[in-house]
Amino acid sequence: MKCGWLLLLSAIAAAVPARAQQKTGPGITGEDSLTWHGITLYGVIDIGVQYDTHSAPFTPYRPSASGNIVRQNSGESVTGITPSNMGQSRVGLQGIERLNDEFSAVFQIETFFNPQSGEIADSLKSLTVNNGRSLASQSVGVDGSSAGQAFQTAWAGFRSARFGTLTFGRQTTLLLDGTIKYDPNYNATAFGLLGASNTYSGGGAQEDNRLDSMVKYSVGFSNRVHLGALSRKIAPSPRPP
Repeated sequence: MKCGWLLLLSAIAAAVPARAQQKTGPGITGEDSLTWHGITLYGVIDIGVQYDTHSAPFTPYRPSASGNIVRQNSGESVTGITPSNMGQSRVGLQGIERLNDEFSAVFQIETFFNPQSGEIADSLKSLTVNNGRSLASQSVGVDGSSAGQAFQTAWAGFRSARFGTLTFGRQTTLLLDGTIKYDPNYNATAFGLLGASNTYSGGGAQEDNRLDSMVKYSVGFSNRVHLGALSRKIAPSPRPP
């Protein structure tokens, strides 16, 4: 890891996206709740000032803007505004609708953005803008699952306190869920190798920590045993002529 410092200016949560059925939080009255008929609007803005002793110029596209690990184009000291180092800046909707005494319908959609540039988070674009450039003229470019999609999270499914949760759509992998839960840095991009590289949570590939067309199931027993499984539909490769 390189040496540097980061000053967190603000991290604002419009509403905590933990459980949509929790309509109010500490210090929030029912009238001020951002939950309406079980649907919660929430958002996070994470932005700070960062200085790196060895880096390429910060990018407006990658979710965290900086590289946070010394890379092949890290040839100068850089100071600038960077987002999403502690947590991903995002806005989303999360909902829960009780179906009967056992099951509820649930959904979540999220858009990731970079507050300092106004760009949708796009790791792929941070790479492609460096195509054809010499190392000395490149900006930070790091791969990831964010590639300019309108929704980085988009899933729906069913939840039961007894039978667990079954969801369908674009969602996080079980490896990423476990990393966020057990990493002391909560997979924060700026404060540890797990978050800075994201290769572990993607099973060896940074772009695979979130996947489309995924079915995911999770269940817990007595808060001690947790089981999970996922399956993803992959289109078959075309046969050669």
